Amino acid sequence: TALWLGSVALVGLVSLLQLRSLKAFYMQQAGQPGGTYTEGIIGSISTINPILADSGANSDATRLVFSGLTRYNHKGDLEGDLAKAWTISPDGRTYTFALRSGVTWQDNQPFSSSDVAFTINRIQNPDTRSPMASAWQGVGVTAPDPATVVMTLPVRYDAFLNSTTVGILPRTNTAGLDIDR
Repeated sequence: TALWLGSVALVGLVSLLQLRSLKAFYMQQAGQPGGTYTEGIIGSISTINPILADSGANSDATRLVFSGLTRYNHKGDLEGDLAKAWTISPDGRTYTFALRSGVTWQDNQPFSSSDVAFTINRIQNPDTRSPMASAWQGVGVTAPDPATVVMTLPVRYDAFLNSTTVGILPRTNTAGLDIDR
């Protein structure tokens, strides 16, 4: 039995060493710049408007096109996307977001805090019928300057940052017309 146990231990040790040596080979990053990205989605896509996304397929499609203030990274941790940083007041009701600079829309118009305020106001507007309206009910949004957004919650809600992953829409359309009316 000692010979058998020794053989099992030796095979186990050799297998472990082999796995450790091959780990670096198989775990290398393989992505290259450029190319084509393809994503499969189960279900049909009826909209790519992030404030109207009402299914998993629609949400997945909007995340490919629109960025939120925050996003989840590959580890599942929340990180800044259009926001480079944020602070939360001691009472947990006021969130102040500092926006990334140099971000532009596809028509080269600058991204600003008014785009964020516009998006949240559209979500809250009952005429929009956004499926995420309840998550934003009572949240006040102000844009004190182009690089800052302040959101005030009616009550403390520790999971609020999850809502800030919603895609942000431009306040103006590609012709430069104000669509906030």
